[in-house]
Amino acid sequence: MPIVAVTDASRVPDGTACATDLEGLVAHLRAVRPGVDSVLVSHTERGEALARAARLACGERSVGLLHVPSTATAFFASIGAVRLLPQECLGLGGVVASILSSTMWTRVVLSRLGEPGTPVPTFSQRLRGAFPGARFVVDPVSGVVEPTKELVAPQGVIVLTASSAPATRPDSRIDLTAGGAYRYDLDLGSDGWRARRWTEATVLTRQVEDVVHHALQPSSYAYYSTCAVCGRIAWGERCIFCQVPLLVRDDLAVQTIGGIQ
Repeated sequence: MPIVAVTDASRVPDGTACATDLEGLVAHLRAVRPGVDSVLVSHTERGEALARAARLACGERSVGLLHVPSTATAFFASIGAVRLLPQECLGLGGVVASILSSTMWTRVVLSRLGEPGTPVPTFSQRLRGAFPGARFVVDPVSGVVEPTKELVAPQGVIVLTASSAPATRPDSRIDLTAGGAYRYDLDLGSDGWRARRWTEATVLTRQVEDVVHHALQPSSYAYYSTCAVCGRIAWGERCIFCQVPLLVRDDLAVQTIGGIQ
């Protein structure tokens, strides 16, 4: 597989090559035919460090490194999109993930704040969290705790969710059915948010296929670069394969299905 996710199988679509340790990542990379491009995709700091170590261990310049900081449900969608890229366009994984991110909505409902990986609570939020049934709606991108106890998702085409054990999940007042979107539940087990009760949801407002198609439109190529070292098509600050700075062009980070905003 040209795309290898640095995570476990519960966080990626079926059929995605993945591993959570150095040996597993190296094994996947060595299974790829020599000279054929492959990309290690991570979403946590630990995962990014593992990807760099695996690339170093293999000593292959045909191994790209793509880091997509995101929650588990958002990363699931990003991997699904990057996997749709043709082999010769793997260097555009970053722009596809960025465009997709601009069409996603992610929120987390937590029973408690202040644990590692969660926002630091205010005094009033700390008091509220001490009572049974407390819930906090968090935007994981901005870290903002929203002043509401209910989570109403925007209209979308797919809803990706993950939760703590059914007996403890705080989703009795969570509406994730807006627009009749298809819902897919990820089973993360105990490897989720550091709160006794939690629910995470990501809504895709565009199909991933449409996002990839948009990124590959001829009109979009004016915003991409060609790596001066390897000649691959690239986007962003650095070539994901050579890790050398690119000639900076217009940023597609806010490109949406409707065009560049």
